[in-house]
Amino acid sequence: MKPIAIACVSLYFLCTISFAEEANFQDSPIKKEAREFSLQVVETFFTQDCDQFHHLLADTFVLLDGDGEFSKDGELKAKLCQSIKSAIRDKSKTFDDYVKYYQIDIFTRSEIEHNFDFLFPDNTDIRETDLFYVGMKLKDGGKVIEHFIWDDLFFFMVRKTDETWSIKGLSG
Repeated sequence: MKPIAIACVSLYFLCTISFAEEANFQDSPIKKEAREFSLQVVETFFTQDCDQFHHLLADTFVLLDGDGEFSKDGELKAKLCQSIKSAIRDKSKTFDDYVKYYQIDIFTRSEIEHNFDFLFPDNTDIRETDLFYVGMKLKDGGKVIEHFIWDDLFFFMVRKTDETWSIKGLSG
């Protein structure tokens, strides 16, 4: 009986340490940086600032549905601008409304695949250090409000390179 008790206690401590490490990563400085950067991206949807969005976009980026890698160019910039201008369904809503009513999360690739049972296509360039902004779900409880965003734009991948963040992947 004693070896079983020791095994159970050991397993408990291993699980506790693992959960603590995961919780610490949720509040990690890198995820906080990614969140701050990602909210700058989201703010461009409310201001309809296509130039700022284009500036935040990496020179090359991927569509996360597996359609491959793209370069930002004049023609693509115009298409992305149309999407940005359509991101907010209810134009009376503000960025502050968004932050107030929507759940904002930053996830790793493994967290996306595990928590959402989602697998990225094999040909998608995703690094272990890339992070994902997920901000299309209304918060639970509180004031009931109608969904006022276009979901696709509120799921994207960000990457930090040489101390600079950029949008490296978009939902297709």
